[in-house]
Amino acid sequence: MRKLFTIIFLSVVSCYTQAQSTYHVHCADLFISEYAEPGAGLAGSKAIEIYNPSANTINLSGYTLTVYYNLCSTVDSFKLPPVNLLSHHVYVIIGGISAGTVDPTLNAVKDTSWSQLIFNGNDAIALFAPNYDTLDIFGVPCALPSTTPGWVLPTTGAVTQDITLVRQPWVLNGERNWNKCQNQWDTFAVN
Repeated sequence: MRKLFTIIFLSVVSCYTQAQSTYHVHCADLFISEYAEPGAGLAGSKAIEIYNPSANTINLSGYTLTVYYNLCSTVDSFKLPPVNLLSHHVYVIIGGISAGTVDPTLNAVKDTSWSQLIFNGNDAIALFAPNYDTLDIFGVPCALPSTTPGWVLPTTGAVTQDITLVRQPWVLNGERNWNKCQNQWDTFAVN
């Protein structure tokens, strides 16, 4: 009986250790955790929030946020500044400031602004690592949604225009395939 108990105990410990190891592998790098697209009237309130899910501080130097506008007729990239993002903290980029009034609440939490961050619901956004690996994607670069002014989120039926989206808490890492990550968002009203 003692031998059987020892075998069961070691099996449970082994599974737990493997699960912990997998968790840390999946939480190794940055991903997009919030998307705010308030529409043309509030163009200065567009924002992207980037989250550090890892156990370590990450220096943002070399990371790039890229927006693919209108079937890639324009592609703009923003090099993140060389600041340290603490473990389990976020970095907020707001955009389009010259195009509209900035929401005061959003302005109070911003870390930086990027004038070219003027996306609307049908533009795609990607986050790249310093080695140019794609860490996360929102939408489909160089494509347009088939029937709506934005991408449709299958679980809620929400459209990615005039909306605020927050990544669900169970998400541990970015996703390179929009078909896989479009179910990972909770929807909220504008701002």
